[in-house]
Amino acid sequence: MKYSLPGLVLLPGLFLASPAAAQLAGPWVVAGSISGTPFTVNCQFQPKTAGFGGICIDAANGKTHVLSQGDAAGNHVQWSYPAHFMMMSFTVNFSGTLNGDHMAGTVSASGRTGAFSATRK
Repeated sequence: MKYSLPGLVLLPGLFLASPAAAQLAGPWVVAGSISGTPFTVNCQFQPKTAGFGGICIDAANGKTHVLSQGDAAGNHVQWSYPAHFMMMSFTVNFSGTLNGDHMAGTVSASGRTGAFSATRK
């Protein structure tokens, strides 16, 4: 007897992604401030075999930031992406707690810190 599993071949990442990363899948609106400067980014997270990836788009100027790192374990999440401002390059780092369709935590960039909250769209 011969069996074929074509559907499994197309979706291997979904079976290997962590449950925490799978909970993040989809669109999120992330808002906060760093050193008193407010920001809003629209992020689209997708689970990967190790952690999660995706993009965040700056609501003010439309700049797209590809995640360079994304990890989730239990209800703790963290992600980073490279950014540029006035000829300066830096990494924006988020670290927070996932609670259903909401997240909250800290954000840091170029030695400055702040807070963020996020809501699933």
